[in-house]
Amino acid sequence: MKKQGNPLQGVLSNHHLKVQQFSGHCGSRDTALEVLREKLIKGFMELEGAHNFGVKEMGKLNEKPFQAACAVALPPKEAELAASELYSTWEKLLNKPSWKPFKIVAVGGDCLNEVIDADDEKLQELRREWGEGPYKSVVDALMERKEYNFNGAFPYDLWNYKEGRKATLGDVIEYLIDK
Repeated sequence: MKKQGNPLQGVLSNHHLKVQQFSGHCGSRDTALEVLREKLIKGFMELEGAHNFGVKEMGKLNEKPFQAACAVALPPKEAELAASELYSTWEKLLNKPSWKPFKIVAVGGDCLNEVIDADDEKLQELRREWGEGPYKSVVDALMERKEYNFNGAFPYDLWNYKEGRKATLGDVIEYLIDK
C-alpha cells in the first residue's frame, strides 16, 4: 500500500472509520461490508499485473482445463481446435435452462440441500472422456452460478488466486497492508 497511485489506498482509508464504527446492527454492518467489498472489486479491476488477489467472474467456465486435457489426448495441431469446440459445447450446455444436474438431499433432519448430481450422464461422460480438469471446471461453474443466482450476467467477486478460493475481506485487507 505504500506505492503511489494504487486505487485501493483510497478505498481502505475511506472505509476505515466505517468498519471501526459498526454499532453491532447486522443490517447496517452487512450493508457497509457489501459496499466495501464492491469498492475493493472496482479497485482490483483497475490494478494491472499479476497479484495473489483479484477479481473473478463467478460462474464462468474455465477454458484452461479443456486445453490441457486436449493437449494430452490429441496431437498439437488438433488439440487447440478440439479444446475450443469442447469448451464451447459445455459453455452452451451450462447456459441451457433445461439442463439442471442437481439433486436435493436431506441434511440433518428437516434441512434440504441442492447439490451436484454426480450421476448426471453428461457430467459422467465428460469425466470419463476428458478427465478431472474439465469435469471440475464445469462443476465449479455450476456451483458458482447456483451460489450467485446466475441470471446471464457474470457477477464479480474478490478471489484469492494463490489459494483458489473466494477471498474474505480480511484476506484482502491483510494483503493490502503487507504491500
